Amino acid sequence: MKRNTTIFWRIGSAMLIGMLGLLTVVPVVHASEINNNGVVKAGQTINDDLFLSGETVQMDGTVNGMLVATGNVVFINGQVNGDLIALGQSVTITESGSVSGNVFSLAQIITIDGKVSGSVAAASMSMNSGKPSIIENNLYYGGYSYSQSKGSVIGRDIHAAVYQAILDGETKQDAVVYGEAVEVSGNIGRNAEFIVGNPASDAQAPTPFMPNSGITRYLKPGLRVNPMAMIGGVMNYTSKVNQSNQIEATPAGGIVFQTPVPSAEELKAKETTPAPVATTTGLLSGLSGFASNLISLLLIGGLLIWKFPALLEQNATTVKEKPWASVGYGFVTILVGFFGLFLLLPVVILFSIIIGFITVGGLSGSVAAIGLSAWAAAFAGFSLAVFHVSKVIVAYLAGKWIFSKLSPANTSAIWPMVTGVLVYAILCLIPLFSLLFEISVVLLGVGAMWLVFKQRTSSVATDVTAA
Repeated sequence: MKRNTTIFWRIGSAMLIGMLGLLTVVPVVHASEINNNGVVKAGQTINDDLFLSGETVQMDGTVNGMLVATGNVVFINGQVNGDLIALGQSVTITESGSVSGNVFSLAQIITIDGKVSGSVAAASMSMNSGKPSIIENNLYYGGYSYSQSKGSVIGRDIHAAVYQAILDGETKQDAVVYGEAVEVSGNIGRNAEFIVGNPASDAQAPTPFMPNSGITRYLKPGLRVNPMAMIGGVMNYTSKVNQSNQIEATPAGGIVFQTPVPSAEELKAKETTPAPVATTTGLLSGLSGFASNLISLLLIGGLLIWKFPALLEQNATTVKEKPWASVGYGFVTILVGFFGLFLLLPVVILFSIIIGFITVGGLSGSVAAIGLSAWAAAFAGFSLAVFHVSKVIVAYLAGKWIFSKLSPANTSAIWPMVTGVLVYAILCLIPLFSLLFEISVVLLGVGAMWLVFKQRTSSVATDVTAA
């Protein structure tokens, strides 16, 4: 038995070491660069992936790799030879800017005036494709308002879920837009599919919640296709009422009008499930999620107030003072953290195999158990910070803000925590909104934790140097 175990470890180790040897023929990949100044000057070239952050981010040079840009205001004036991930209050790819890969962006206002050789996936309050802009592949967008200016080009399809959409440019293939208000004056090369609201002659879209939304024109609900519009295929639109009097162009493939109808699954569910039972089940499910959020976050919040009150306060202050930087760093921290943990697991296994090879199987089991336990603890700790502590930080900040309005004399940290967590748990009950809300809260909290960690480690390093 001992001999078989020894042979197993030797063969396994030899195979892994051989595979690692083969990897040595691959050229060395340099570590990505991190720039906290927020500026890449004109004429400057970065031959690597770049993490660029600052209050104002301005990329005027060339990045030969992926660019992650986070800041209050982000300007891409140069060339990105790779994918672009941009997070900020406003993100702008100027007329001189270009991205050879795909663009992923989350912001309040997004403006694309330059060229994107790949696809764009974005979410914001408003997005505008300017007159000179070119998106060679597809656009995937979710937000309040999307405006495609005359002269802009999308090489393939538009897929958008919005309140309003203004399509004045050219879409080479299909346009699929789900929203309350859609206006078409440009060209759609193939088919168009719209889901729209009922026409309203005396009501405009409601004013957006967020100020400085970048929206210059609000559409009235309904579908409007202007006489100059050109649609190369079938236009299929879904509405509760026929809107043919507002369609002044004739699509090449004709017009198909349909009213919203329940799906077969929905009809079957209505027939087989009594309404009181369905209502009760949904209510119990919602209450269960509410209770889970409330209890778990209150427990963690209470622990933080008891053991780490100053650290909690510092994180909440960071979220308040640097919200967009927190969102950006939160995204990068989560991405790098989970990816790093994923890569660490085979390293732990390889190390235990090597130890087994050296000790002829004697310590392999113990080393593997210790290594995997440490990895599991690291994974659990990081997951706890991402999915729970981050929410507590933002909830505590919200509770403090509420108490600053209702009871400015309050000095206790407990009641702001309880109030903030309660508000958070209630908001998570809202359908559709809850997912985006939770993602935003997690990014804010995780980013704040990273900024505080970086600040504290820098302070310690400075103190050590001074000593």
